[in-house]
Amino acid sequence: MTPCPHCDCHLIHSPNTCPHCGESLRGPIGKLLKVVGAGATMIVLAACYGPGGFVDTANDTGLPDTDMDGDPDATDCAPEDPAIFNEADEICNDAIDNDCDTRVDADDEECT
Repeated sequence: MTPCPHCDCHLIHSPNTCPHCGESLRGPIGKLLKVVGAGATMIVLAACYGPGGFVDTANDTGLPDTDMDGDPDATDCAPEDPAIFNEADEICNDAIDNDCDTRVDADDEECT
């Protein structure tokens, strides 16, 4: 029996994750392989879809939505900022056109 280094519960087998606390029991090599594997996955995805060109599944058009806000890049006035999109509420004191209607703060009818 081996104690878990995270919760000190005794383990009968040598699992990858402690069944008591859920912490990973991988050694430094296992953790390194996990990090390298995640990086390789991101490289493959970027090669397939281009950097930032992932498709948001909440977006019914199937068009790229880089910031994943539901508004396709082609119609999003700020495709890199998920807080700014066509259906967003206008924040009336931030000097930003949050809802892509070309009116900012006091000029927007939502703020009057």
